[in-house]
Amino acid sequence: MRRPPTAHVALAPGTRLGAYDIVALIGSGGMGEVYRARDSRLNRDVAIKVLPADVAADHDRLARFEREAQVLASLNHPNIANIYGVDDSSGTPALVMELLDGPTLADRIAKGPIPLDEALPIAIQIADALATAHRAGIVHRDLKPGNVMLTRTGAKLLDFGLAKAAAVIGATPGVTAMPTTPAAMTMQGAIIGTFQYMAPEQIEGHEADARTDIFAFGCVLYEMLTGATAFAAKTQASLIGAIMHAHPAPTGTLASALPALDRTMRKCLAKAPDARWQAAADVADELRWIAEVGAGSTASTSHAPRRQGILPWAVASMTTIAALAVTVWALSRGPDEFRSGAAVRFTIAMPDGWVIGTSQAPIAVSPDGSRVAFEAIRMTGPSQIWVRALDAVESRPVTGSEGGRQPFWSPDGQDVGFYATLELRRTSLATGESQLICTTSSGALGSAWSANRTIVYGSPSGLWKVSPDGGTPTQLISATREDGPFNRPWFLPDGRHLLFSAFGRGVALGSVDSAEHRLIAPGPHGIFSVVDHELLFVRSQALVRQQLKDDASGTIGEPKTVLARVDKFSATPTVLAYVPVGQGGTDELRWFDRTGKPLAGLGGRGDFSNVELSPDGSRVLVGALDSAAGVRNIWVYDSARGLPQRLTFGPGDSRTAIWSPDGQKVLFNRRLPQAGGTSNIAIDFFLKGADGSGPETPVLVDGVSKDPLAWSSDGKYVLYRASGQKTGNDLYTLPMSGEEKPAPVAMTPFDEQDGRIAPDGRWFAFSSDESGQMEIYAAQFPSGVGRLRISSSGGTHPRWRRDGRELFYLSSEGRMMAVDVSVVDAALRVSEARMLFAAHTPTKPGFLYDVTPDGQRFLVITDVAPQPPLTVITNWRATTKP
Repeated sequence: MRRPPTAHVALAPGTRLGAYDIVALIGSGGMGEVYRARDSRLNRDVAIKVLPADVAADHDRLARFEREAQVLASLNHPNIANIYGVDDSSGTPALVMELLDGPTLADRIAKGPIPLDEALPIAIQIADALATAHRAGIVHRDLKPGNVMLTRTGAKLLDFGLAKAAAVIGATPGVTAMPTTPAAMTMQGAIIGTFQYMAPEQIEGHEADARTDIFAFGCVLYEMLTGATAFAAKTQASLIGAIMHAHPAPTGTLASALPALDRTMRKCLAKAPDARWQAAADVADELRWIAEVGAGSTASTSHAPRRQGILPWAVASMTTIAALAVTVWALSRGPDEFRSGAAVRFTIAMPDGWVIGTSQAPIAVSPDGSRVAFEAIRMTGPSQIWVRALDAVESRPVTGSEGGRQPFWSPDGQDVGFYATLELRRTSLATGESQLICTTSSGALGSAWSANRTIVYGSPSGLWKVSPDGGTPTQLISATREDGPFNRPWFLPDGRHLLFSAFGRGVALGSVDSAEHRLIAPGPHGIFSVVDHELLFVRSQALVRQQLKDDASGTIGEPKTVLARVDKFSATPTVLAYVPVGQGGTDELRWFDRTGKPLAGLGGRGDFSNVELSPDGSRVLVGALDSAAGVRNIWVYDSARGLPQRLTFGPGDSRTAIWSPDGQKVLFNRRLPQAGGTSNIAIDFFLKGADGSGPETPVLVDGVSKDPLAWSSDGKYVLYRASGQKTGNDLYTLPMSGEEKPAPVAMTPFDEQDGRIAPDGRWFAFSSDESGQMEIYAAQFPSGVGRLRISSSGGTHPRWRRDGRELFYLSSEGRMMAVDVSVVDAALRVSEARMLFAAHTPTKPGFLYDVTPDGQRFLVITDVAPQPPLTVITNWRATTKP
């Protein structure tokens, strides 16, 4: 039984508190007094916070506080002050914490604005600390400079979670909410925090979440960089009004010289929580990128000495102006003089709310190198084509390009072409007039426009040509199954011959006058350009250049590296635009509602695959990579609390798992070497209890690569994908009882995959590339008859709502789509597809999302690595010798 707390009095030096000897008082406030003390057992100095008597006297509030302290003690982050535990051995409840030496961030700001090369590391450390705590469900609620200690080992965030604990246990009227707020205006009563750093929703009394801390972080960052508080007023009422309705004073040099940092900070300070950064980890990643590239759009020349981290403000401002001046000068002097100059590098900021598109060819530099067209997407709404002139300060949307992807230019640079929902279109930049070029039967994979007035576009079925004035396209070159899709055609200077990527084999040479083609550069060359008789392509994440033969019938010499870590690019003789390779391997399991609003994360970050909710929605199966061992295993997550439990332990690699209809068993695959030590790989099925109990029972061992996809609601069949057959990927049923053998339900010369059985067991949905690209189809189960096409512009990974009245899938642009489903006269009927939100899933195989039984929430494997910037280099060939 807990002993009653003693009355609280100030502790004199030398007082013994359990195993701790009090040395001196450090500070005090409404949540108690903080003392320096000596731990006699471990022989170390600690800080002890003694709780107020009214808090300690309430057993319920004290129990809640102790549970909160236990969660906080589990946090392990170098920028969070350690909590060692709760001690009440002397009858006085006390929190034992790490003792830190050094000034607070408030002390440092009092001396004036903090230089960028000092401020950014501090800001990144704070954001990282917030991210770690938020993932554990802890919200600070009182982030401010006084709660950040600057130590020799970095910034340390203090009192983390105590504001949340105070909100649970209540604050004493008439005292400040935290012990470190004596000099600042604080709200007395139930609202916890310090006014200058409160978010609008916090002032209104709404429940705080991670975004509340992000607002406070924006206030702290503003104060670090300017030396002044983001919101200031003479009275409490006017301060509330400023926080609710006003914006911080302009940051002057910061906004002009460092727009990326200014934008990052102001997004933290958005009034509406939905308009802010949704996760502190994203803020930290953004700040790291700003530090790495030199604060956003700051430019640097290839002949200037580089330095790590952030450049001083003055240098950043001067180099930005110099970069723009060099670019404008070079463009005005003409190509010959432009080529002889130094390379200048700068970034193009995406329009607010937009990110670079996900197609294979989202960037196109105009023929004269004066402009860059790019595809951009956002969380909701269609994609769009934008154009940025290099001598302009902002990008402009292209009229009529809603839904547009894969931009390409007319030879004179006056028109921008693009692909949008099975159509090729063009827009005149001079008049804004947009017109249809043609309708495609199987989509487009990159397009090229020759001076001879011919447009050629790639597709899964081959190359097609059409007049830019419009008309019916005709097939130019057919693609075989071995060739793979044809994409990224590129006209040679004569306007008749062209190179294109035969995705399965390499770069090929063809002509608009012939159906013949031949391979000139074997190997994977999905994205490439031709510049002055050189072939540019990405190999092992590096952009390389290689000389072409005079007749373009092959390449000469070895490739030379232009840039490392390049994802996608476009180039002319004078200008190179590219997207760097992102951090990669950084996934997060995150809940979204039907509008795409982020709701909560599930567990921490990792490399995840194949999300599968249990039939009742209470648990989640996830494949997760063990980076140390280099193998994947299946984990079971509690979908409410995010607590994981490992289900498989190897040997081998397990990536995909499905639930039995009653949720009691899990069927999963395992990748193992075949008997005899051959190099072939077998992926077989095993069954195990969902709670991890019992042995792993082999279910289907046939030496074929396969994935389990769905278990019928009556428990009779498992639907699975099998590959390695003569017809590619096919769908089969595996009977779960009796002597029946596996039987095909969708087996054609095309690839079928991603199968899901409807809840009533009468239908199944799947994806197939029979039209030339992956689309969603449905058919009767298990006969496979009555096939009905669901999607119109690409689709994968279908999921049914539990009542079978709605079907979801991912479009080719990575957007979450939905169709209403009904059965009329024993036939399936579906509505027009509607977009719900952009899922922002990583590029990897497997089911990347699942939906709750009521269809209202989506658990998505989300790519949380910050998107690299769109980068431009003028005179890029000065960086490498031919």
